[in-house]
Amino acid sequence: MPTNTDLTLVWESNNASGCQGINIPGEPSFPVTGALAPNDSAPVVSNIDPNEEDKYEIICYSGSAQSASKNAFIETVDGPRLTPNPRVIEEGDEVDLHWEITSGEECTLSGAGQTWTINALVDTEGDILDIVLEATTVFTLSCPLAGDTTANVEVVPKGYET
Repeated sequence: MPTNTDLTLVWESNNASGCQGINIPGEPSFPVTGALAPNDSAPVVSNIDPNEEDKYEIICYSGSAQSASKNAFIETVDGPRLTPNPRVIEEGDEVDLHWEITSGEECTLSGAGQTWTINALVDTEGDILDIVLEATTVFTLSCPLAGDTTANVEVVPKGYET
């Protein structure tokens, strides 16, 4: 999952008088929302913000004794990167897109009426070259786990002086 993204942990408990969430190691507890009554099996949700690789534990109690606990390992990944070169072109000129994906998944790159599939299990970075543009274009790199990023290429009229 992308870094600095809210995470929702969902679990069910039966016959618990209460539950507590712990971020291990040494991090403060995170809140467990919702009241748990005996025989309650409704899902309980807590939103937390993981950083890098974290381990979370949910501990439920029956009375004053711990009755069950479960661990969840959360590994975060950097979001994808997309860099156009150059960022400003004249209409009809070409742009190259450089992408980097560290999440090891299949992603899609779209823009200018085209879509490319990128297999980041095989390559973690690469280029799509020689894309001819007639108008300012937003390219979007979308990865199911790592998230989305966009890059804008401004297209100016031929002979335009900056």
